[in-house]
Amino acid sequence: MLKPITPAHIHWDEFGLPLNAQDVYRSHLGSKDLGLDQAQKVFLQGCQLSGRGALWETQDHWVILELGFGLGLNFLATWQEWKNNRLRPKRLYYVALEANPARAEDILRSTQVWPELMPLAQVLVDDWWGLDAGLHTLRFERGQLHLLLSLGQAQETLHSLQLVADSVYLDGFSPTSNPEMWSFDVLSAIAKHSHKTTRLATWCVAKEVVNNLHALGFKCEKVTGLPPKKFSLVAKNNDNLPDRQSILPQKCLVLGHGIAGASVAQQLAACGWQVSVFDVAKGLSPASQVPIALVYPHVNQSGEGLGQLTRQGLRALFNHLPLLPDFSYQMSGVDEQFQGRKAKQFAENKLFQTPDWLKACSAKGWLHQPAG
Repeated sequence: MLKPITPAHIHWDEFGLPLNAQDVYRSHLGSKDLGLDQAQKVFLQGCQLSGRGALWETQDHWVILELGFGLGLNFLATWQEWKNNRLRPKRLYYVALEANPARAEDILRSTQVWPELMPLAQVLVDDWWGLDAGLHTLRFERGQLHLLLSLGQAQETLHSLQLVADSVYLDGFSPTSNPEMWSFDVLSAIAKHSHKTTRLATWCVAKEVVNNLHALGFKCEKVTGLPPKKFSLVAKNNDNLPDRQSILPQKCLVLGHGIAGASVAQQLAACGWQVSVFDVAKGLSPASQVPIALVYPHVNQSGEGLGQLTRQGLRALFNHLPLLPDFSYQMSGVDEQFQGRKAKQFAENKLFQTPDWLKACSAKGWLHQPAG
């Protein structure tokens, strides 16, 4: 059964800035530039992703892993830097772990002090809905930028992720407030998701954190920090890890060019695969020639498995539909009425529910809101 996600409760000071940022900066939140300066200096510069000669330039893809998404400032600053670099990697994958996601309105409010980020923040919050426990993929920039948002405890989700990161942002609460985030177990899991030249950056220079990174093979360097911190930390050049692997073009054969086959082919091609599609029919496959269709997610008792898969699939569909020329659709909602065992589970409130996805509309069913 998926554990419910509790949104972050943001409090604001008289300057209109969030109060539950990292402990070390709380007394300095009156400076509106501090948050963006931290994103740019500690993380982008620490991972050598800004300015001329940035490590990600001319790369086919780049993977960033962040612990502690918060209000999304590091993501927005990275997005802006990526957009402004004409030699940027073709595809950017930003994987962020967060236990308590912020509300959309708090993300927008926190960004108001940086007008240059507001257009990107608005695009982000337009897709900031239906965020239950698990992994969500939000696609931007016509599919060139993927935000993979993993909601849950870092200790639980890190071990299940399948990725190799090129850059790591360690931006959780301080070790005194959240020691689990900085534990040897978590840092060891990060090392397993790294390669020899992966760079880690953080504002935290706690002795135990530095010692744990050293023990895992990283070479740690204290660099000039952002006031009031004297230092920030960069960890890199781990000879215990494998070299970064270039992803060679993969080939795939898709049998059938109906809606499913064509969608698979399109997504693989967008990721750089060489795709060949075969079908006995000249036009759409017969099963895909229906004049009208309804799409809505499967509902089950745990919220996992097929239920979670179809919710993620529907989000991917919403991302893709605006890119299709001359395609008419309307997300007006789908009313689903239950019978038999499922009706009993519904009446007993034992079916998995998330408010962004479902709204009870009768004694025997509910309305799938993002559907149509």
